[in-house]
Amino acid sequence: METLISNLEGPVLVLGAGGFIGGNLFRQLGRRSDVYGTWRREQSFRSHRITCDLQSNARAVIELVKPATIFDCVAYGGYLNQDDVPRIYDTNVKLKVELLSWARTYGCTYIHAGSSSEYGAVLDAPPEDTLPRPNSHYAIAKHAAAGLVHFYGKHRGLRCCNLRLYAVYGAGEPEDNRLIPQLIKAAKAGSYPPLVDPNITRDFTHVDDVCEAFVAAAARLKSQYYGESFNIGTGTATSIRELAGAVRDVFGLKRDPEFATQPNREYDFIGRWCSDPRKALTVLNWRAKIGLREGLELAKGH
Repeated sequence: METLISNLEGPVLVLGAGGFIGGNLFRQLGRRSDVYGTWRREQSFRSHRITCDLQSNARAVIELVKPATIFDCVAYGGYLNQDDVPRIYDTNVKLKVELLSWARTYGCTYIHAGSSSEYGAVLDAPPEDTLPRPNSHYAIAKHAAAGLVHFYGKHRGLRCCNLRLYAVYGAGEPEDNRLIPQLIKAAKAGSYPPLVDPNITRDFTHVDDVCEAFVAAAARLKSQYYGESFNIGTGTATSIRELAGAVRDVFGLKRDPEFATQPNREYDFIGRWCSDPRKALTVLNWRAKIGLREGLELAKGH
């Protein structure tokens, strides 16, 4: 990854560097001197940190940085408390129209953080050309954003793609209503948080692998794949039972977890929910490398 990072066309702009995935990506790219990031509010003073509201300042930011590579990690609606419907569409659709337009004007490479939510109720390893079944405003908006990326890549010649991310976890993930941070916090205290049905599954993908996918896409995307989407996940469906067992082993817990102590949420599905990441391997030479237990060991050290 060191070589890929050093070979990226710069300057590099990370939109949403104050968030979980964008923050990790910004830190990993930070070994370069021409990496800039955007925050919605001031966190600490550094010359390459830009604090702004992108909804009204996207053009100004791009004109200021003049990036050759844009990593767009800006999103709203992926967390339970992000339920402002107009804002879901403003952030995930309206803003993307403007960003893609300016990326094309300036001839940037544009890599967009999509979501497995784009598939909606299609769960079992769908390939990228699967017809989605949207089941939320967020799913509709993210699918629309993927359509915009496809349009700009296939019909406007923009070097761009959409990465459909699966259940990302790791350093910096917010604790509120997020399963793995809550599990780790409780495990450090010798217990478990309330858990849902043990048969619910996710494709848990470590944030370091996801950051590598962004870099690989920017470095390796060929013209015939401009505008296309790529599934970014491990390809493995891990049940809540298996996850809790891995946490027990990694943290040396002495008791077994209790399941169904918390009601299932509307997006909790029983069955096989995982990615089909074969296209990312074939086209971008990317695959997830960090297994769940290794990922939990990394989290244990934080």
